[in-house]
Amino acid sequence: MSAASDRELRQAIDKQAIRDVCMLYCRAVDRIDADLLPRIFHDDATIAFGTYNGPASGFVDNTFAHLRTMERTFHCLGNQLITVDGDRAAGEIYVFAYLSSRETGELVDTLLVGRYLDRYERRDGAWKISHRAFVMDWNQNQPNSSEWEEGMYGELRARGCRGKDDPVYGL
Repeated sequence: MSAASDRELRQAIDKQAIRDVCMLYCRAVDRIDADLLPRIFHDDATIAFGTYNGPASGFVDNTFAHLRTMERTFHCLGNQLITVDGDRAAGEIYVFAYLSSRETGELVDTLLVGRYLDRYERRDGAWKISHRAFVMDWNQNQPNSSEWEEGMYGELRARGCRGKDDPVYGL
């Protein structure tokens, strides 16, 4: 391989490692799995979400407490533009978050669409987030219309849940 090809291969491997970190973040928040966060954020990482701004270490208590009030959450990543420069990288990651919560007794669904503006660093050979900011681009709120036991939905028994009972932890 030429030197340019080696560099391109290294960048592709680095970008995939960063994408994996971003996917683990989605699992951590949707399953409320605080054990995953050390694999996602550096110890001195910071977060700027508006609802929480500060060290990533405080994010667990603050944000997970809020997420626990919701019945379900589902984060999905879309476009991912990542630029790697040695042991540092920056990324713009589109996120779709579907949140289901009770407001005055009624179940309300929120579709929150935005972007994570991230800085990443490779330390001791591992890529992790050193700073994450959230930018909201769009939201929609409406009464929940879920069907769980009707028609074909009643036959679908493998269902996601919060915590270690989720089927993914059996892999």
